[in-house]
Amino acid sequence: MSDFSGGNNFMRRVNNRKYSTISALLSGCMLILTICILTIFMLGGRENPDTAYSVKSKPKPWTNLNFYNNTDNFQFAIVSDRTGGCRRGVFPEAVEKINLLMPEFVMCVGDLIPGQTKDTEKLKREWRELNAYVKKFNMPFFYVSGNHDISNKESAELWDKLYGRSYYCFIYRNVLFMCLNTQETLNYAYNGSDASPHLSDKQIAWARKTLKEHPNVHWTCIFMHQPLWIYDKESATPNTGFKKIEKALKNRDYTVFAGHVHQYTKYVRNGKKYIVFATTGGGGNVGRLRGASFGEFDEVAWITMTDEGPVIANLSLDGIHSEDVMTEKKLQTIVKNAAFFESISFSLDKEKSSNGALFFSLPLKNTFKKELKYNLTWKTPQFIWETNPGNVRGVIKPGKEKILRFEALSGKEANIPAVCEIEFHVENELDKKIELNTRQLIVRTMQPAAEAVYAKGKPRIDGKLDDRAWEENGKVIPFFTKYGKTASVKTLASLTYDKSNLYAAFKCFEPNIKEIRNNVKKHDGPVWTDDSVEIFIDSNNDKKSYYQIIMNPSGVIYDSASDNGEKRYEINPEIGAMINKDSWNIEIAIPWRKLNMKPPVKGQKIGLLLVRTRTQNEGIMQYPVTFGDNHQPGSFGNMKFK
Repeated sequence: MSDFSGGNNFMRRVNNRKYSTISALLSGCMLILTICILTIFMLGGRENPDTAYSVKSKPKPWTNLNFYNNTDNFQFAIVSDRTGGCRRGVFPEAVEKINLLMPEFVMCVGDLIPGQTKDTEKLKREWRELNAYVKKFNMPFFYVSGNHDISNKESAELWDKLYGRSYYCFIYRNVLFMCLNTQETLNYAYNGSDASPHLSDKQIAWARKTLKEHPNVHWTCIFMHQPLWIYDKESATPNTGFKKIEKALKNRDYTVFAGHVHQYTKYVRNGKKYIVFATTGGGGNVGRLRGASFGEFDEVAWITMTDEGPVIANLSLDGIHSEDVMTEKKLQTIVKNAAFFESISFSLDKEKSSNGALFFSLPLKNTFKKELKYNLTWKTPQFIWETNPGNVRGVIKPGKEKILRFEALSGKEANIPAVCEIEFHVENELDKKIELNTRQLIVRTMQPAAEAVYAKGKPRIDGKLDDRAWEENGKVIPFFTKYGKTASVKTLASLTYDKSNLYAAFKCFEPNIKEIRNNVKKHDGPVWTDDSVEIFIDSNNDKKSYYQIIMNPSGVIYDSASDNGEKRYEINPEIGAMINKDSWNIEIAIPWRKLNMKPPVKGQKIGLLLVRTRTQNEGIMQYPVTFGDNHQPGSFGNMKFK
């Protein structure tokens, strides 16, 4: 008990329920004494004497110790990775829902901020943002470090300054909570997330000492970011040191909780539960969350501590999932079949395909040891696409491949994709139904790269659109609804460029010009709530990062940059705007240096998405069509320089 502080005295729960008469009397006296002490502590503003912790420094890695505790079986919540591809709005929503559930406190498993930088001021801003959410918890929150939170010496020193310790423990209701720092690489000589996790000899010695000093706790809960037992199983990975702690855990009841992988999986080791949680706002493994059946969902774990140990309920933001939603066995099955499903995609015959006609194929290879049966059915309404053959079924022998060929002819609304359903069956191994659509084929065939011709003369950025540059250089680009339908109101855009800038012109036809919404007057205000046009530019063509500029009819702009999460960035383009009787216009000049790229050369391509928002009707219109949200750089089209 030498390294514990908290309250005036550490109070243990007594597990032996066979009390003698003398013990009962003593217990009664102790109860009266406890009530007195609690009253004194409450009146004096002191911390709850039911708690104990190992942190002696003035800053603490928690917000407060005012626990919600009033029953023998207590409840606490766990949030998982917020970063590693932070999706805005998820973590704050989780805070709100946890407050509704009213657990006694909240734990985490790390990766709370984007981090992975040596810029201390940036790290401080990220912690301030995170803590603005954390402060909204109605109960204590306990911090655990992840590889985004601590990735170098600078971030480690800031953590210690803010929270005192990167590994620590506390006891609540005779349950030992031990929080480890899996990022304790020697001297923090790396700056990224790829370094192997590691526990220092000092941390291991501390953990073993702590366990030795508290042999009679009811249960032990171990919290860490990276699931160390997985790395220790891989021969190519240096030993993390966790096995030494596992050895010290051998003769006690315990449960291990971790994150990092962004995929829920329950493991059983040494007869104990080892849980890897999914995400609470972190990015998906394939750029999206595929759902509970893949162990990929935004969750809050709800833990009820009982005499038999923790009972785990996984609560997604739209439902509740049991702890077996993803098991090690299920994960092995998914990994085994991943190669098969990843290979399933349509291939376009570019030479034959044209506007209104698609010629494409679907290669299928049997990667299983038994026969693969398939049954494909087209579901698209006939007045949009007529796809032949309409139904295909067959059998593929192990190791063999078949190529299914299709011809699709469009009626009207040819931008709406043809959709098919395929059932796959392998005896005792696979029984799954998936949907495929021709969305990408349509985009590639009917929405080619937007062209930007080198400007012979710089256009005047005044919103009039009467420059010679637009007449000679800009190829008109039509817009569609985000579902691929022809928009009822036209939007035209043109692009041109020179050595200094990219120029874009938008003409937004509007039959009800007096009804346009044009309220935002402040730079970087919520311009997207007005009638507006947007330009998204992926200047390095990595399908991940992009620049965004939004403009309303008055020329007020919102500009930002995004790299796995929105961040403020001042592009400061030159803007010209004009409102006419039946349209409103925008002209813009964007400096190449603000896009962090050199002036383009002929033939070069970069990622591009153009958007118009019409508040009266239609909503969002795009070129090219993403068939969904704007912020999907993987679905952007291209801009080709001529």
